[in-house]
Amino acid sequence: MALPVMAHEGEDHGAPAQAAPTEVGRALRAAAATATETFALLAVGERDGLTLYLDDVATNVPVDGARLEVQGDGWTAGAARVEAGVYRVASDRLASPGSHPLTVVVQTDDAADLMTLTLEVPDGVTAPRRTAEATSRNARVVWGASGAVVLAGAGLVAARRRNRRLRQEGESR
Repeated sequence: MALPVMAHEGEDHGAPAQAAPTEVGRALRAAAATATETFALLAVGERDGLTLYLDDVATNVPVDGARLEVQGDGWTAGAARVEAGVYRVASDRLASPGSHPLTVVVQTDDAADLMTLTLEVPDGVTAPRRTAEATSRNARVVWGASGAVVLAGAGLVAARRRNRRLRQEGESR
C-alpha cells in the first residue's frame, strides 16, 4: 500500500558533505588525452602502470593490432595489447606526483604517428599499498574465522547425533 508523501520547503540542512575519494580497481591517479589527424589517445596513469586507449579519429573505432611504444623521462617501454584498442604498460615510473611528459609512437599496418602528452599526477592521490604484514594479518583472521565456523558446525552435528541417539534409546526402553 503506497502512502502519499508531502514535500515542503524552508529547511536549511547546511552545505552538502563532500564525498571522500575512493579507490577503484588499480586506483585512478591521472589521465591525459591527445589526438592527431589519424589517432585519438587517452592515457590513464595508475600506480602500477599506464593504460592507453587508442581510437581512429575519423570513426572513433578502437584501433586493434597497433604497436605502441611509450617514452618517458629516461625510459622507454612497449605497450602490451589488453583488448581491442586498449594497451597497457607496466611501470611504477608514473607513481610519483608531478608532470610526466610522454611520447607515444603508434604504428599500424596503414599508418604511423608520434603523439605527445603530459600526465599530471597530483599530490596526495597515491593509493596505499598493502604491506606484507597487513596481508598476513588479514589471512590469519580469515583462517581463524573459517576454523571457528568449522568447529561450530562439527559441534552442532555432534549435538544432533547425541540427541537423536538419546531419543532412540529412550524409545526402545
